[in-house]
Amino acid sequence: MIVRLVCEAEEFDFEVNSDWNILFLKQRACQLFSVDFDAYSVYLNQERLNEDRKISTCSFAEGCRIELIKRQLRNKYFVYCYVCEVVSPSLVSFICDGCGFSEFIPSVVSDITRTACGKCCHNGCQSHSATVKFICMKSADHQPTVMLRHIRRNLELIPCVACCNQHFEVLVSFCQKKSHALCLECFKSYSKEYLESGQFQLVADLGFTLGCPAGCLDSFISDPHHFRILGKEFYSRYKDFSASRYIQMQDCVVCPVCGQIWNTFDESHSPTVNTRLPSRSQWYTCKPPMGCGSLFCAACLWHFTGIESDSTVCRCDSTSSERFTHPSVLSRFWNVWRMVSVTSEERDNQEIIAKVSRPCPRCRSATEKAGGCNHIHCSVCGIDWCWVCCEPWTGDCQALHWL
Repeated sequence: MIVRLVCEAEEFDFEVNSDWNILFLKQRACQLFSVDFDAYSVYLNQERLNEDRKISTCSFAEGCRIELIKRQLRNKYFVYCYVCEVVSPSLVSFICDGCGFSEFIPSVVSDITRTACGKCCHNGCQSHSATVKFICMKSADHQPTVMLRHIRRNLELIPCVACCNQHFEVLVSFCQKKSHALCLECFKSYSKEYLESGQFQLVADLGFTLGCPAGCLDSFISDPHHFRILGKEFYSRYKDFSASRYIQMQDCVVCPVCGQIWNTFDESHSPTVNTRLPSRSQWYTCKPPMGCGSLFCAACLWHFTGIESDSTVCRCDSTSSERFTHPSVLSRFWNVWRMVSVTSEERDNQEIIAKVSRPCPRCRSATEKAGGCNHIHCSVCGIDWCWVCCEPWTGDCQALHWL
């Protein structure tokens, strides 16, 4: 097959073999044009060709134009710029630890510790260490910036593991395998879906984060700044989710009025809990002086502060009238609480919820099972529990209650 090789202002007709790969064609073409092999890429119809592909798998035709185009110098690092509020290409500056100037020539650079070894050229400075500073390419005045170590340029045309498109400039990598990477749009979708379903994982020293989409062990997003690229609203939801999930995992409750956190197992500082109330909810009093004195339900965040207009009904409770007349309700709320009325529609809704749902053994969230096995994963607190015995999932549940 005869093709037309083009490099800048020169053109040649050249015979190619369909068994060649693009890398071999590039070597032959660079020899023909006497240009640097590492400085050029091969293009067909304005599309860069992967050098591992065979010519037989490409859309070569008799007389087609194959172009050698010089690669542009491209940066390696990316930052999240708080001013631009987007992922931005980064310039790298080396600030001497001795004199504080940027006239430092590095010899060894560590991406992990963001330090460099080398030689400072400023006025005879003898320092041999420097700090690596990542700067937004749009302006050096844009501060602060955070280097995003999981975002890299897609120089090898690796396809996104989700959408399989290989023509993305940058990818988000999770592990050592280059193919286990997502484009930015798929990373955003991945993050949103997992946050909405409560599947972010708590990892020691990292907090709540996402793992490799291919399931690789010990491969996680190590810096939560990567979630800032989804916008302020998502990042705010992510922080709220992380805080509330951690509190629930530590068997704590939060007063919905003042935000005071209570450890339910610390008797000296725990809120007053009404354990005898025949209800599926968790009722607490936020004890003064540390708390505000409100009566609240930790499951549905119902709260009562003693003001009549504040008397919203606890949404997760049963509809039994016993909860309004039971003597163990805290006495200082009793006179107002006994007068709270429930509409017929609210009663119907509560009865349906009580019939079709069961409470999570940790956070008491009402849970409905629509088919499947009896192994339940709570999307609120993250615990795995058994639908049959309503206890945390164990090997006995796996053997006796799975189906």
